[in-house]
Amino acid sequence: MNTESQNLNPSFETESGRFLRGIRECSRTVIEEIYRKYSKDIERMIVQNNGTADDAKDVFQEVMISLYRQAHAGLEIRCSFYTFLSLACKKRWLTQLSSKYMSKTQYGEETLPNIVSISEEVNVMLREDDRMKLMMEKLKMMNDGCREVIEMSWQTDKDGKHLGWQEIAGILDVSYAYIRKKASECKSRLIELVKKDYRYNELING
Repeated sequence: MNTESQNLNPSFETESGRFLRGIRECSRTVIEEIYRKYSKDIERMIVQNNGTADDAKDVFQEVMISLYRQAHAGLEIRCSFYTFLSLACKKRWLTQLSSKYMSKTQYGEETLPNIVSISEEVNVMLREDDRMKLMMEKLKMMNDGCREVIEMSWQTDKDGKHLGWQEIAGILDVSYAYIRKKASECKSRLIELVKKDYRYNELING
C-alpha cells in the first residue's frame, strides 16, 4: 500500500492512533493486543538475524518503552503501526549487533514499504529516546536537591502544561528568586555531565 492510499484510509489511521494512544495511557488491553499480533513476527526476524527468542523479547520491550516515552512527547505515526514497530525493532537489534561486530543480516530493508521516510521517523524516535536515557542517567548522578528541582520542572499538570517556577517555589516552600537560581545551576551542571559523556556527539549528530 503506498503512502497516499494509507493517508486516505481511515481504518489505517485509526489503528495506528489507537495503538499509540493505548501505549501512552498504559492500556493493558491495547498493549496485550500489540504483543499478541506482532511479537512472533519480531521474534522470527531477530532469530533469522543471529538472535534468540530472549533477544527478541528484550528488543520488543525496549521499543515499546521508547514508544511510550515518545508518545508523551507528541510522536505521530504516519505509516502502519506494524511497519513502524518492525523497523524500530530491526534498527534496535542491528545497533546491538553492531556493538558486537556483527553487521550482516538477512532481513533487507527493501522488504519494508516506504523505507526512506519511515526509517527517518524511526531514527528520530530512537535518537530522542537515547538522548533522554542519557540525560536521566546523568540526572541520577546529581544530588537530591538538583534532581528534585529538575524533575519538578519536567512535570505537567492535567492539561499537559509544565509547572511554572512560581508553582514549584510554592511547592518547595522557597522563594521564586532562589528556585530560579537553583534551577539554572542544576541544569547547567546536568548539561555539563551530558556533554562530557562519550556518547554525546554521536547522539547529537545522529
